[in-house]
Amino acid sequence: MRVDGSMFDKDGTLMSFDAFWVSLSVKALEDVLGQLGMEVGLVDEILVAFGVRDGVTDIGGVLCKGTYAEMGEIVFDILAAHGCTADREDVVKLVEEAYSRNAAAGDVKPTCPDLAAALAELKGRGLRLAVVTTDNEPITRHCLTGLGILEDFDVIFTDDGHTPTKPDPFCAGEFCR
Repeated sequence: MRVDGSMFDKDGTLMSFDAFWVSLSVKALEDVLGQLGMEVGLVDEILVAFGVRDGVTDIGGVLCKGTYAEMGEIVFDILAAHGCTADREDVVKLVEEAYSRNAAAGDVKPTCPDLAAALAELKGRGLRLAVVTTDNEPITRHCLTGLGILEDFDVIFTDDGHTPTKPDPFCAGEFCR
């Protein structure tokens, strides 16, 4: 069987999920809480609701499997329970914006020490490489650049609001074409 390409997920496959997303979440949540005049001590409560305990993310939790909108809903519910009167839609929007604005706070670490060399070897064999992630393009490019592997990929599929996201097979079909 001839292999012409390989597709990769970003989080947990190319880079350490917890190193990036937990540190980014802390900073983004502090940002949101500060904008709303709420206690930053609520960050820990929100992280637990996202599925993070002791710096480790539950694979079934919203931080791992959810969307920014779902995280925003959780933040709204917790803040409302603590007396915040901000509008639900405003809080959801603040959460998404805070994640994008604070992307540099995420600790970008490869899942293995020889990641760049492994990808270079695949490219050297003539394989086309792709990344498929449910994350947005700016954060995806930030992470791949931080790993030193952005240029290794022929195509990068992100949640751009138009492309169907995983587990929809659309990206795999496009890559094969």
